[in-house]
Amino acid sequence: IVTLRNLSINGATTGTNGIRFTSGKIVNVEGCQIFGFLSGTGFGIDVSLTTSDKTLHVEDTSIFNCITGIRMTTTSGFVVGNFDNVNIESMTTSGIALQNGAFATIVDSNISRDIIGVNITGGANSGANLINSTVFSNTTTGIAVGGSTSRISGSSILQNGTGISLVGGTIRTGCNNFIDGNTTAISGGALSKACAQ
Repeated sequence: IVTLRNLSINGATTGTNGIRFTSGKIVNVEGCQIFGFLSGTGFGIDVSLTTSDKTLHVEDTSIFNCITGIRMTTTSGFVVGNFDNVNIESMTTSGIALQNGAFATIVDSNISRDIIGVNITGGANSGANLINSTVFSNTTTGIAVGGSTSRISGSSILQNGTGISLVGGTIRTGCNNFIDGNTTAISGGALSKACAQ
C-alpha cells in the first residue's frame, strides 16, 4: 500500500505524468494538488496495470491544467477507483478516462471545463457511479458512457455541450439528478430509470 498525502505536484507544463500506478495493490492520494502536466500523455494520475483487483483511492484532491486528469486501465481483470471530494478542472482531453477494466465511484466531486468530463471507453468491462457530484461546462460531453452500464444519483449535469452521450451504453438513474443548460441534454438513447421502489 502506498499513500501520498498533502503534496503539491507541479508538472510546470513539461511534465508527462504526476502519479503513475503500474504495480502494487492499493494507492491512496489524499489532500494533494496535481497540476501542469501538459507534455506527452499528460496524465495527472495514470493507472496502467497488467493484473487484476487493484484500487486507487483519491480524496480531498484537486487536479487541474493537465491533458487528462485521471486515466485508468488494466490488461487483466479490473481496477477500481474511489474518488471522494475530488476537483478535476481544465483538462485538454478528459477529466476522468475509464478504459479497459476500469470502474470508478465518484462521490461529492466536481468535474468541469474539460473536453469530456467522464469518458468511459472500456465497453461492458468498465463503468462509473456518479453520486452527489457536479459535471459542469465540459466542451464536448459531460459523461460519455460508451458501451458501459453506469449510474448517476443526486448529481448535476450542467451546461455541457452534450450532457450525457450513451453511444450503445446505459445510464441507470436514481431519478434525483439535475440535468440542465446543456446544448443537448442526452444523445444516443434515453436514461434507464431506477427510482426508489
